[in-house]
Amino acid sequence: MMQPEPQPLMLEDIVAALVDPRTPATDLVTKTIQVAMSGFGYNFYDARNVARSNDALVRERAAGLLGEATAALTSFERAYRERILPAATRESPFPSDDVMRRLRALDALRKRIEAVISALASAETPGNDAIWRRFRDERALLLQLVAADVELATGAERLRDGVRALDPDQDDLAAIEPIKGQLTELERALTGRHALLRAA
Repeated sequence: MMQPEPQPLMLEDIVAALVDPRTPATDLVTKTIQVAMSGFGYNFYDARNVARSNDALVRERAAGLLGEATAALTSFERAYRERILPAATRESPFPSDDVMRRLRALDALRKRIEAVISALASAETPGNDAIWRRFRDERALLLQLVAADVELATGAERLRDGVRALDPDQDDLAAIEPIKGQLTELERALTGRHALLRAA
């Protein structure tokens, strides 16, 4: 008995398989494409998965902005240190307490920014879990997370711009107080983001 000759795979069939894995497939190659692209059940075009991807992208953007803020703060700190640290003498071998207080304040600010970057990198997003979705409105939660991360990215941009505007020729560090306030807002926003997941 002769085997039927395989039909050529039409481009529109491939596109249909990629765009919507639920599209009925009669060709073995099309079925294989559907399985491969759906990741054994993962639909890249599902609104939930789009929201999950957007959430990761926005968090990456926020972390990148804070990384730029850290780099700018490091450059500022270097220039500021060169200006305020006097050369050591026999009479004054160590910097004054005031100078060290200011340098410690800059170091603490940088470490706080780095802690927020780490928190963003490790922030949770609900996994693609069918059982989890039975009991929770995953799409609504993901959209809330995206909104929270947009708020974080916006705050990170403001903070970065504030750090870039610092002038190392200033005699005191009063200008970092607004930046510390912006950082506190970011930390609160992160806490709010964690609360969304705990409440889900």
